[in-house]
Amino acid sequence: MSCILELRDESAKILGHKTFADMQLKRRMAKNGTAALSFIEKLHDSTLKFFQREKDEMEITGIIFQFQETTYETVGSVISL
Repeated sequence: MSCILELRDESAKILGHKTFADMQLKRRMAKNGTAALSFIEKLHDSTLKFFQREKDEMEITGIIFQFQETTYETVGSVISL
């Protein structure tokens, strides 16, 4: 398995990409890992207040809702949900 990962990384670098993930993402909408992370962070920031309001409404109406904070750590960034 590690051999496959090393070969993927090597081929990405030969083709001028920083990582294999960046090479794969370039063909997709995100283009690179930094852009993908930025999208997730913006999505989190823009939806958090709506999530919180809905959660509060559910608690007020007596619907049992258990909120569990989850933290996703990435290179150079932490996203808390």
